[in-house]
Amino acid sequence: MVGPSQTVRAYVGLGSNLGDREASIRRAAEMLGRRDGILVMQVSSFMETDPVGGPPGQGKFLNAAAALDTTLSPQQLLVACMKVERELGRARGPDEPRWGARPIDIDILLYGDEIVRERDLEIPHPRMHKREFVLRPLAEIAPDARHPVMNVSVAELLGEVPVMPEGAVAAYLRMRCDDAGYDAVRSACEEHESIVLADAVRLRFRKIPSCPEEAFMEVFTTLALRDFMGFCDTLAKKLDDGAEAPAVAVLLYGTEQDADFGIPHPSLHDGTNVLRSLKFLAPYAWVPGAGMTAGELLEARETASRQFWLRGATDPGRN
Repeated sequence: MVGPSQTVRAYVGLGSNLGDREASIRRAAEMLGRRDGILVMQVSSFMETDPVGGPPGQGKFLNAAAALDTTLSPQQLLVACMKVERELGRARGPDEPRWGARPIDIDILLYGDEIVRERDLEIPHPRMHKREFVLRPLAEIAPDARHPVMNVSVAELLGEVPVMPEGAVAAYLRMRCDDAGYDAVRSACEEHESIVLADAVRLRFRKIPSCPEEAFMEVFTTLALRDFMGFCDTLAKKLDDGAEAPAVAVLLYGTEQDADFGIPHPSLHDGTNVLRSLKFLAPYAWVPGAGMTAGELLEARETASRQFWLRGATDPGRN
């Protein structure tokens, strides 16, 4: 735990995909350094990347990382970062598209060796270990900085991070499988020259022994939709458990809509369990047709459900 007025080395990620991106990032670092309790010690070089998730049609991001010495608490540092964002034209709030284009983005990545889990702030940043555009600039200025939860260095994380191939799209899979089936799918994805396994989670929603476990995967692929669906059909046949629905379902394939292939998958519009899992894996994934991310769609669905039941509870005409 950091004591009052103790100086802490913190790291922030800086990004922009609107306007003069480099000028915005340089200005953000300069403005942070003018805040009481913050000294900017180093800023990385810049890295240009395609946007990850969010609305389609965005421009490329320019990314950097900065090392700060600060006497501010994590919450105070968050407030300082958000003030700089506002002064540079970013208006966080309900009207700002989630994971959309923005003139500046400042994320606290690490704050000493502290672990913070609060409603509006998570440190280490919850997705930093999966993002090359975060880790590569950070590794340039702090390769030996350690992730306090995973207990590995930034350089080690960078060596393991999945890299999205040029021209690839992100696709999301849902499958029913036991341990052996899960391992088989992972191996098939890892061995395919046109597929990169980015992330995976395994979940069980109902405490029923007969209910099969489900797995959700994020992959990057350069396969065309038809070829990718063929690959997944082959996986489904290997995992065939006798159920009516295929054991492997493609939920999303980039931002494409294709009724013939059922993309996006109907389950994204029929219930909340699949959306809840997709939000856990990739809240930024864009759901075509809904016009919002998986995280936003789940929130909208849950809000509508609460309002429905509240109306029923207060309506004397309902039994």
